[in-house]
Amino acid sequence: MIITRSMDMSRTPSLDLVSLPRRQPATVAGIDWARLAAPEARRLRELGFDEGVSVEVLHRASLGSGPIACRIGRMTVALRRAKVGNYPGVTVERHSGRLVLDDGRPVELIDLPGAYSLEPSSPDERVTRDVVTGASSLERLPDALVVVVDAANLDNHLRFTLQLIALGLPVVVALNMVDLAERDGLTLDAAVLERELGVPVIATVAVRKRGLDGLRAALGSILVGGAATRLRPSDGSIDDDIVTLQRRARQIAAAATVSETAGRRWAHALDAVALHPVAGPLLLVTILFVMFQAVFTWATVPADAIDAGFGALQDAIKSAMPDGFVRSLLTDGLIAGVGAVIVFLPQILILFLFILVLESSGYMVRAAFLMDRARWPVYTLIIGAMIPNTPLLPFVRLQGVVMFGLLITGIAGAYVAALILRRTVTKGASSGFMMEMPKYQMPRMRDVALGLWQRAVIFLKRAGTIIAATTVVLWLLLSFPKPPEGSGISPVDYSVAGRIGHGIEYVVKPIGFNRDIALALLPAMAAREVAVSAIGTVYAIDDKDGSGTDRITDQIRGRWTLPTALAFLMWFVFAPQCISTIAVTRRETNGWKWPLFMVGYLFAAAYVMAGITFWLATFAGL
Repeated sequence: MIITRSMDMSRTPSLDLVSLPRRQPATVAGIDWARLAAPEARRLRELGFDEGVSVEVLHRASLGSGPIACRIGRMTVALRRAKVGNYPGVTVERHSGRLVLDDGRPVELIDLPGAYSLEPSSPDERVTRDVVTGASSLERLPDALVVVVDAANLDNHLRFTLQLIALGLPVVVALNMVDLAERDGLTLDAAVLERELGVPVIATVAVRKRGLDGLRAALGSILVGGAATRLRPSDGSIDDDIVTLQRRARQIAAAATVSETAGRRWAHALDAVALHPVAGPLLLVTILFVMFQAVFTWATVPADAIDAGFGALQDAIKSAMPDGFVRSLLTDGLIAGVGAVIVFLPQILILFLFILVLESSGYMVRAAFLMDRARWPVYTLIIGAMIPNTPLLPFVRLQGVVMFGLLITGIAGAYVAALILRRTVTKGASSGFMMEMPKYQMPRMRDVALGLWQRAVIFLKRAGTIIAATTVVLWLLLSFPKPPEGSGISPVDYSVAGRIGHGIEYVVKPIGFNRDIALALLPAMAAREVAVSAIGTVYAIDDKDGSGTDRITDQIRGRWTLPTALAFLMWFVFAPQCISTIAVTRRETNGWKWPLFMVGYLFAAAYVMAGITFWLATFAGL
């Protein structure tokens, strides 16, 4: 049964809902409340089922078969309690429903989007802010507020609660999910919380409908005497800043805590270190440094085995097939290109092993609070191909040091870019940042293994689709036209792609790039990993002297200087992401202004930083 307000419909004679035809709309003229049990009558009133309401029987269901069901006479009808719509001009849903207080007064409930602060950072939070402060042209100022807080994350939710209480409207706090908090070892005293906040606090378990009667009674008590005091649209601000509010929220949460398990106390102690502005970054830096060293050290044996397998496959094809188009496509194109990427699967999996363990333990979210996760898989792939794993100190090798340096450089570059943009083209008010922290827990090895399997499948699918397709196109451009027999001209230099690469080389030569890098830059816009397969294909086509040095790492070490390799890596720290990222930016900004601006300033930053890296490394004698 769908319930809608229908104030203009004329009344009709009373209807027996048992005999009401299916899909037949009608208006309720009257209800014999005396024949209904008190819970049924109250439920009908809550659902807005009263005189003058338009009804329509949708289906007949057994009692309890639907999410909301009420018995009327001998018939059970399914009811939909809430109305769902959209706020005009924004894609934010509006949920509303009816509630009847204990004294019979009906009230309308509006479910506003969740928020952490009266300083909105999204359209959802802006709608909530405008409604509760009376600044909305879409809703009138509410007569009272029911603030639902998570008992397990009380200190985070109380900050917003303090802001709402300061608005001056009647407030009831629903301390929700107390059962889950108790399951996790946290016991709270709602009476203490009520005393500290100065407003009614009701412990609830919404999914089990525990505490709802108390919440209804509390709401009725604060609405005694008519409508609440109205605020002016400009009101709603309070003098305390976000730090003061958060400190007060933690004090109140601590006062309301009756007991907590040793595990929760240990979590607080760990957070005191992991989230500390000095100790937290030092801990994170240590973990990342060890992780990057392990990624390249542990992967040596499996990576060599995969490389040997591709080498054997390449030799087998060369032995079984005559020289020609198909053999070159398989050996110089697919195997040399895609195989050059798949060789580094062990490094990728070891990297994700660390990431998955840190995520499932709960630490990675704390690390994300201090910094954004960088493009680690791409760095791993390119560093593994282009930087020698030279020992520097016991248990410290060059590849891990380079990846750690790229990570720090990327973070520093992001902060500098954000600072410049914030003070120039994206000026505006600052806003706080808040993140809920999951609990610490031991990683489940089954989940970690499943995550590694999924990452391996994603990586191999990417290698077999985007990377393979791009490699084949590049191979075609590198293979034709062919140089005259006996001319001694490099097949790559004579090809279409080679001539394009030489044109780009004039632009990038000042920053240390060569023809091979110039050839890799364009296809890398499809996917960063294509840069490795592109260079592998270039060297496979150029290596026609039968030397057998087909491994990309050997080719790079023989043709590139270390400053060139470092400059190439620095390029990818700042250069724009793949074409799909640009397309998403175009879609989200609904125009080309910001995508073009983004591509322009990122390419400029990549060019400048790559050049600085090359010349500093050259002057340092690397």
